[in-house]
This record gives sequence, C-alpha cells and structure tokens, in this order.
Amino acid sequence: MIDAGSSGSRIYVYQWTHRASDEISWVPPTSEPVTQSDWSMKVTPGISALTVDQVENYFKPLLSFAGNVIVKAMSKNNVVSDNVTDKLAVTPIYLGATAGMRVLDTTTRQMLMNAVRRVFHQKALCPFAFDDHNARVLSGEEEGVYGWITANYLTHTLLPNSSSSNPISVGALDLGGASTQISFQSPNDLMAGYFPIRLAGQTQAVYTHSFLYYGINEAAARRAQIAARSAVNGRFVDPCHNTGYSGHVIRNSDQASLEWTGSGDYASCLAQVEELFGFNETCYDGSCSFDGVYQPELHGRFYAMSTYASVVQMVGLKKEGGKLQEMVDKARDVCAMTKEDVIEHYGNNSFTDVLCHSLTYMHTILNKGFGFPLSSDAIMYDGDINGVELSWTLGAMLYQANALPWDLPACEKPAFSDKEFVGIIASLSAIAAISLISFVIACIRLRVSRKFTPLQDDIMI
Repeated sequence: MIDAGSSGSRIYVYQWTHRASDEISWVPPTSEPVTQSDWSMKVTPGISALTVDQVENYFKPLLSFAGNVIVKAMSKNNVVSDNVTDKLAVTPIYLGATAGMRVLDTTTRQMLMNAVRRVFHQKALCPFAFDDHNARVLSGEEEGVYGWITANYLTHTLLPNSSSSNPISVGALDLGGASTQISFQSPNDLMAGYFPIRLAGQTQAVYTHSFLYYGINEAAARRAQIAARSAVNGRFVDPCHNTGYSGHVIRNSDQASLEWTGSGDYASCLAQVEELFGFNETCYDGSCSFDGVYQPELHGRFYAMSTYASVVQMVGLKKEGGKLQEMVDKARDVCAMTKEDVIEHYGNNSFTDVLCHSLTYMHTILNKGFGFPLSSDAIMYDGDINGVELSWTLGAMLYQANALPWDLPACEKPAFSDKEFVGIIASLSAIAAISLISFVIACIRLRVSRKFTPLQDDIMI
C-alpha cells in the first residue's frame, strides 16, 4: 500500500493469513493485516510535484523495496524460491493519492495518475497484481474513514468479539499537509457526512468530513497571503514566524515577490489564523464546525494523528490527558521565542520555522473549528499505538484485504476418471431427453382424447 501524500510517498508492506474458510458462511473470516517497523520506505517529494517523465524513476526504489521485503519474508517462511515470481504475481499492490493530488487541476491530476498506472503495469518494474482501479486519488472522506478504521482497529473497538473492555469507538483527527479530516460515530442520526463501513459482517455508520486547503502547509501558505496584504515597499512583517526568521513569498494578487521578517506576535498571528476560517458562515443544519459545514455534536474520545501528534510531541505537551488550554499557552510561549531559542529547545527540523504558526493553527481548528472546549482532555495525540503507526493506510489495507475473495472448502474428487465422468453426464442427458419427449407425447394424447369425449352436462330437457 502506497500513501502518495503531499510531501512524499511511503510504501507499507502488510501480511495476513491466507483467506480460506473451513465452512461456507455469509460472514467470511476477517483478515487482519500486520506489518513490521522495517517494512516501509519513503521518498520525496510528493507525486503532485513531479512531471510525467519523472514518475517511473520516482517509483522504482519503492517497488524494488517492496519486492525485497516480500522475498525475505518468504525465505524466512521456507517458501521455495521457484515460487517467488508466482507469489509476487498474486500479491496485490495499491496506491492512494491524497490531498496533494486533490488540489491539482483535473488535467494535471489525470495525466500523473495515468503515468503511475502505466508504470505499475510494467512487470519488469512492478511484479505485483495490479489493476487500474488499484491506483487512484482517494476522496477526503475515504482518507478520514480509513484513519478512523485504523484508530479503532488498534484500540480493539472495531471488530466483533474485541478484547477491549471499552467497546465505545474512538474518533479520528488527521492533519496532513493539504487537508484535514474529522471522523467519529454519533449516537444520533446523521444529516450529512454519512459514511457506511461494511466489515466483518457488520455495518457501522461514521460521520466524516475532509477540509481541502486546511492542511498545515496549505493553511500556512494562505495565511502568508493575508500577512502579505500589509506589505510596504516590497516588505512585510509575519507575526507567525519567530524573530530572526526571514524569507520571500509571491503575492497572488499581483505576482510580486515580497520579503518578510518574523516578529513572533502571538495575538496578531492568532488574528490572521482565525481569518482563514468561516466561523460566521450560515449553518443550515443547526450544528456546524466552520465554513457552514454540518457536524454532529462531538462524541467520545479522539486520536489526533499525523501533524497533530508530531508537533505535540516535539514541544513536550502531554500525549494523553492534556487540556487544550495547554496548547494555547504553549503557542503563546513558542511565538515569543527567537529563532535561536526555538532551535535550541526543539531542534532544527521541518516544523521548527513554522512552530508558532502550527501550534496557533492547531488549537484554533480544534477549539473554534471543531468545538473541543479548552478544558477538554478528550484528545490523545499519538503517532502510534503499541508501536503500530496511526495512519490511514492500515485502515485502507484492512478494508481492501477483506474485500478480496477467499477459498471455499475443497470438494472431494469423484472416484472415477474424466472419461467415465463424461459418459455419466452423457447418459443422464439422454435419459432427461427421453423423459421430456415421453412427457410431451403423453400431453398430446390426453388433449386429443378430451376433444372427442361428450360433455356430461350437455343435456337438453
């Protein structure tokens, strides 16, 4: 399974028990994919940044990596080497492209996806089982629901006969580079955002919504355009960057190249972040998050994954049990730091220069966007559960694996040869034909005899 995200593509190799059942049942056995920490590999950038000519070389290392992982796993299981090619040929491969591709125009998106499919059809590069529909751009709702499946599968609240002492499902919050998703079950009827999940003989109703352009990177880019409105003589101050940071941005309105310097002003940063959201849009369904989007009342506990988890752990906030107000306080403190202070305290990585923006944006969307109170401790910021990464890919693989066919019980071979079997079928066919002809003749004779028999009630007085 390849997660083709906005910042890069990561391949995950999963393994599950052969899909076979000892008896015929309307509910087939549930296949539960497992993986290992060294069964994944990532390449950058995201496929949305590629040209069509770059696609083949981009995927070569990922496909080669997956093949090597499977061959090594087969070797450990004492699978005969002569069967390697056959085994790979029946191993399905999937690719799900997410919001980085959803933001592209239709023509560019389709050209890139067709190029991906052409590469995956080349057996010399991709020895796996592949159909065109195995590689596609996921809808935001699919991405959200697959994340929800992952969270509940790993917390044992998804499948029947779960070992969990708490059968109440958990919600899922996913913050990527280009989009964000919220998914959870509601005890009430859903007016919109309804997504039915059929798994293990059960259908579960989940509310889910995906907000395109509200991922952490797209939000930062949109907020920079707000800050750029104050530019004078080609320069402006960016309150969501710490003092000491500087850079350039292209203003969308006139394509002017502007220079900015950071000021680390939390209050001004918060004002710009809040301007990204349509908090005052008309809510026609009576219960909305933002931009007039329907959202039922929050219910239960939530796992916040991806960027949420990465940033929270980076700044040392509690993974579980922390109140949202603590994130507000941390955002205020981080924004007040200089560039040197931020690097000293939190290191120099991909989040360092946008840490002030990220914390401010995260508590804003969680509190004023989705409606979590600042006193709430219902959110758990985890990148993994029991060592298994929290991502939509596991949920997608669980769903796809259980959509594959399974082997029925083997029928006993008849105790006669193929020629004898053909003879028996021929004899039975002849008997059936003779019986049918005899039946037709009998019907004709009966009809003729009735035609010439006087009617008993045809008597005149």
